[in-house]
Amino acid sequence: RIPVFVRAGAFIPMAADVQSTREYSTKHLKLHYWHDASVPAGSGKVYDDDGETPDAFAKGKYELLHFTSSVRGKVLEIRLASVTGADYKRPERSVELVVHNVEARPSKIEVDGRQVAFDYNAGRLMIEVPGSRDERRAIKIAM
Repeated sequence: RIPVFVRAGAFIPMAADVQSTREYSTKHLKLHYWHDASVPAGSGKVYDDDGETPDAFAKGKYELLHFTSSVRGKVLEIRLASVTGADYKRPERSVELVVHNVEARPSKIEVDGRQVAFDYNAGRLMIEVPGSRDERRAIKIAM
């Protein structure tokens, strides 16, 4: 096994394994976040385009998906926000959230104000919040 060192407060978005770049898609993302209560805020982003348009950014055919985190007391909040170019139609997307380094099962998790089911793995200190169709904007985790 190769160890992987990740900075506290970092986001690492991951897509499914593919055999060629033609198969690559961001329709199903798994967003990993490395929690640490001593890190009050974090951020990251993903750039996406149709994979076919040369100079897509300059032509306004792109999307930037921003992720931010903040810790206030015993609540971790993660927000997702999308910014698109003038000539880009966002694909439908599901984003599964995986939060690492969580020492105890959260009392509840809310997505856009609604309480949701989640999995907690005590052995791996990890929470998994299943993906839903890109409606997810604000995730609050009560530690």
